[in-house]
Amino acid sequence: MVTLDCREVLLDAIKKCTNLSTASKLHNEIEHLLAAGDCLACNLVVQMYGRCGCPEAAWQIFRGSTSRNRFSWNAMLSAFASNSHLDQAKQLFDRMPEWDVASWSIMITAFSRHGLLLQAKEVFHSMRERGLVAWNAMILAYATNGHLDKAMQLFELMPERSLISWTTILSKSTNLFQITTLFSSMPERDLVAWNSQLSALAQAGHLQEAKHIFSNMPEFDALSFTSMIQCFGQHGLLEDAKCFFLALPHKDLVASTVLLVVLVESGCFHEAKNLFESMEYIDVVSCAVILSAYADHDDSSIAEAQQIFYTMQRHNAFACTAMLRLYSRRGRTHDAEAIYLGLTDQGEHLVPATALITAYACNGHLEKAKKLFDGMKERNEVTWTAMLTGYVNNHRLEDALYIFEKMPGHGEIPLIVLVSAYARSGHMLLAKRIFDNSNEKSAITFNALLSGFASNSQLLEAKSVFDSIQERNQSSWSAMLSAYTQNGHLDMANRIFLTMPDKDLISWDTMLAAYSQIGAISRALDALQTMVTTNTPDEASLTALLTSCAHKGTAAIARDLFVSFQFDHSIKPSKQHYSCMFGVLVRSGYIQDAENLLWEMPYYPDSMDWKCLLGAVVSGDAMKNAISVEPSDSAPYVLIANSHIVT
Repeated sequence: MVTLDCREVLLDAIKKCTNLSTASKLHNEIEHLLAAGDCLACNLVVQMYGRCGCPEAAWQIFRGSTSRNRFSWNAMLSAFASNSHLDQAKQLFDRMPEWDVASWSIMITAFSRHGLLLQAKEVFHSMRERGLVAWNAMILAYATNGHLDKAMQLFELMPERSLISWTTILSKSTNLFQITTLFSSMPERDLVAWNSQLSALAQAGHLQEAKHIFSNMPEFDALSFTSMIQCFGQHGLLEDAKCFFLALPHKDLVASTVLLVVLVESGCFHEAKNLFESMEYIDVVSCAVILSAYADHDDSSIAEAQQIFYTMQRHNAFACTAMLRLYSRRGRTHDAEAIYLGLTDQGEHLVPATALITAYACNGHLEKAKKLFDGMKERNEVTWTAMLTGYVNNHRLEDALYIFEKMPGHGEIPLIVLVSAYARSGHMLLAKRIFDNSNEKSAITFNALLSGFASNSQLLEAKSVFDSIQERNQSSWSAMLSAYTQNGHLDMANRIFLTMPDKDLISWDTMLAAYSQIGAISRALDALQTMVTTNTPDEASLTALLTSCAHKGTAAIARDLFVSFQFDHSIKPSKQHYSCMFGVLVRSGYIQDAENLLWEMPYYPDSMDWKCLLGAVVSGDAMKNAISVEPSDSAPYVLIANSHIVT
């Protein structure tokens, strides 16, 4: 017989539980109370399983309960809704004996999470009485789905506001003036309010303002530091982000996961992996984040990813999608298929289904991709685009066009994919017709058509498209600039370059590459001098400059550039840079220096390097290495034979 004190201890543990394995143990310990019809115990266990991401276990408890109250129904509804089981949530909602404000609010939030704003709005307007919870849920629904103006309108219409109302609209604001105005208008400001302002500034990328607010906060907590970690990460300031993380007295799960996201998005796979392995606690979200890193990293271990995936307490759609992408990139479609088939309620999981369509298409299984596509209950633009891209990448343009024409709405991305595909195939008339028949006429889609004409050397048509763009962006100017440089019209390229409102690094590199094509080293160096006053040169800049030197055989200038880029611009030379430098030395007659560079550079020489040396002088090392690197290539043998004919 359990004492009252023991019951309270168990119930308190259940309220705090967020771990599925602990939840199972607590469930076993309290089983006798459930069997006795203890309504409060049943409700708390349902809540616990919902919180731990196991709505199936929650449903078993709810269904077996002999005594249910309004809280019981809402707890089960929340368990379904918070774990993306929208169909079950809708069915349960329709079966409920009565609804209260909490029931309606749960459904508003559920629809909002799935991007179904219209349904969320219908639920809100169907309510006879709307409490603060419902108002706040609808404001959050608008704000989360990108309708901040409507969220603000609803906020202004509220009959009364709580601190949650203020912090909800504040945390989702992106405009600096609005963030500042809302915060200063708040009737009271606690740590949550300060953190909401800081979080809004961080998410909107206002780094300096976020730093100012942080330095003036009356107190901090882990969330304050986490917002700053996120903000530094967005600006690529990894060292600052890591310093703030290290300054945390207790590295909680949220802060660790945010830094993990920052490292993954910055391409720091090994650092992310080390952080993940050092985390005291991990959850479904952190596992999904690191699995996405494994999926995007070429040299990642499938076995390690599988170990993480199969030791997870539960699998959400994002973790499954990461594994699908990993298997897809490695050509293991059977494994990808198994992951998808292991999902419960496959029809509800739009993201994994789209990932599997991509996996099939990338590996040439178009019929399987189309079968899955046709069987989906719902599709979004990403799904349609995945199917269309699959056909494009497998050179089935007619099927791609058919999918495009069947799409309920032609977004920018599918239009760009299709226009670019027809352009690559040289079918510019069809590309232009598809473009003309589409309602998506933005600068981005115009740029796709412009690039298509340029790649097919139809410069008059490209210029006509350029002239018809009402609001040109940087990409429009860059596309027209590339059109002229790629087709050898350097004077026209210069005119475009000089009239560009903003000259970014890409446009400067384009001009440097154009000068390198004709060996105009003096013009390239003049451009570099002007360029460094506003832009920092990159690897492409050095490649273009060294190529210019190769045309003229100006070894001294090439040497200076090679050293200068390392010390003045902190650019570590790549294999391509070493090959360019090697080529300059060979063409300038510095054969011994060239050969020394091959042996001393931190990369293995490839067959082209040895053939270049062999073309200049027939040496034992050059012959042996040129043949051993690529024995089937006839070029080294021809070069050797020619040298003997000459001698």
